[in-house]
Amino acid sequence: MKEITSVKKPSYEELERQLIELKRLYSQSEKAKLIEVTELNNPLDEEAIKISNEFLDKIINNVYAPIFVKDNQGRHVYVNQAFCNVFELPKANVLGKTLAEHIPIKEQEHFLRVDREVLETGKESLVEEVLTLKGKPPLTIVTKKTRFSNNVDDKFIIGVIHDITDAKNSEIELIKSKEYAEKRSEELVIANKELFFQNEEKEKRSAELTLSNFSLHEKEVLLKEIHHRVKNNLQVITSLLGLQSSRVSDDGVKALFRSSQNRINVMSSIHEMLYQSDNFSEINYSNYLNKLLSGLLLSMIGDESDIELIIKADSINLNIDTAVPLGLLINEIVTNALKYGVTNKSNGVITLVIKKINGIDYEMLIGDNGAGFPEDAVQDRKTLGLKLIRQLTRQIKGVIKMDKSKKGTNYIINFQEINIEL
Repeated sequence: MKEITSVKKPSYEELERQLIELKRLYSQSEKAKLIEVTELNNPLDEEAIKISNEFLDKIINNVYAPIFVKDNQGRHVYVNQAFCNVFELPKANVLGKTLAEHIPIKEQEHFLRVDREVLETGKESLVEEVLTLKGKPPLTIVTKKTRFSNNVDDKFIIGVIHDITDAKNSEIELIKSKEYAEKRSEELVIANKELFFQNEEKEKRSAELTLSNFSLHEKEVLLKEIHHRVKNNLQVITSLLGLQSSRVSDDGVKALFRSSQNRINVMSSIHEMLYQSDNFSEINYSNYLNKLLSGLLLSMIGDESDIELIIKADSINLNIDTAVPLGLLINEIVTNALKYGVTNKSNGVITLVIKKINGIDYEMLIGDNGAGFPEDAVQDRKTLGLKLIRQLTRQIKGVIKMDKSKKGTNYIINFQEINIEL
């Protein structure tokens, strides 16, 4: 049970309007009672008051929302028919009663606490509450209460109830459905990633065994064909994910599909460069990074972005065993930078520097000048992107740490060029 400080549903404004109208009508009724006491000897006035009260009673009883008036002892001195329908009780069994026997103790205590606050402070309350009646499922209601004093300064509470049970249940089901979809999408991405690596590894091992029986020229032709076919297969998978995402309406799920496509494009670009190159053992990583990050920026931001890319990886050539996981690692970090770090797209800068330390050891400085990231975020294991950053760093025998000397989110990653032996 919580107090509502900001309500967006249109029906809550309707509650406010009804409560103001109810106070006006009840004020007229109290005035009528005063006239009835002071001028009771005039039969014409008495008949007019009776007709007025019946008229007001009909108006309030035709309001769809349950309405009640309670005295300072919590007894109901007036209710409309909609209120009686909620409790399935006739008015005779409601008027003058607190209805405590129909409500669980914890809910009683809550209702009494809110009533006391309204009576003592005079402040109106708008509260989302649970109302549990015997033998029935709980109702989620929003109750608007206000204090009213009559001509002899007796204090009352006037309240209007709105049943939001159906809307609340729909909201809960929507959240559950979204969580399920996100979980299934994450499982699919992880399964696809593992399958890609397994298939790629199998094809590579099979190809390398076959290559030993061919001449150098035949090996080159065959390698070109392998890289070309792998690239084409990965592009087919990317297209399939695009078709599947077009049938999804949820923006969050669409984003998951788009992230999967970007990860596949990381691998596809490496095979494309190897296919186009005369050197099948390694690629020029500077050219690869310029193509990768420009494509990622276009995919996520569009061609109107002014974000500056600073890439320094001259004379860096890496084999495919290192290039693929390192490319995926860079993709995840830059994706996070574009999503959360570089909020001002006109002044954003993403920097990537790779330096060779010795024969097999490298140092990579990568980050942005955005809003920054919590110091312990890299230890967070909940999101798929951060899981991949940690796993891919281990795959290239690397160590990752945050660079707190710079503005924004920046990492220092030391890694090795690896060779997977057959």
